[in-house]
Amino acid sequence: MYNDGNFYFWMYPSVIQSGREWLLYFRNELKFWVYKEENHEINFDREVDLEVTDAVKAIGVPFEKEEKYNEAIANNFPGSIREIYKSKDKTIVIYTKGISEDLTREIDRDEPDGRRELEKLKQNYVAVFDADFNLLQKGIPVPAGLIFTTIITEDEEILALKHPDFFETEDDYVIYYKLKLLN
Repeated sequence: MYNDGNFYFWMYPSVIQSGREWLLYFRNELKFWVYKEENHEINFDREVDLEVTDAVKAIGVPFEKEEKYNEAIANNFPGSIREIYKSKDKTIVIYTKGISEDLTREIDRDEPDGRRELEKLKQNYVAVFDADFNLLQKGIPVPAGLIFTTIITEDEEILALKHPDFFETEDDYVIYYKLKLLN
């Protein structure tokens, strides 16, 4: 996406290091890149695509018109990787397919109720890859109303925070959930 010459605002990657393996992904892309650390160098190994064909695509603008970017994306909520987790023998990716422009056009995101409605429309999914980054399964729905941490436990449980705005509650305590993939 970013190699098309357009401006997409945020072009900095997220990087996850797991041993001698480095995973890199960009905002609003549904693929990531694997790098291997060898002889004090980090070398490109492969590109891994989530193979999601029905996601909303990000909108970019030519660099000469970057001042029009916010106007162009006003109703664009593209698919995106939320988090990547490395377990002993799997890579787990949390992602969203985005929200269609038809739906977002009808919601006022400047109002608290509108922002809450957008949060409720965001559906998160899981994609699972084996140790060699072969896609095992994708499109596994995740319970709504969670904010994903970067933590995966030794028992391969992903920690997620209960999103208070999503549930419209104000608890006196913070609630975390443990999510685990079952075969």
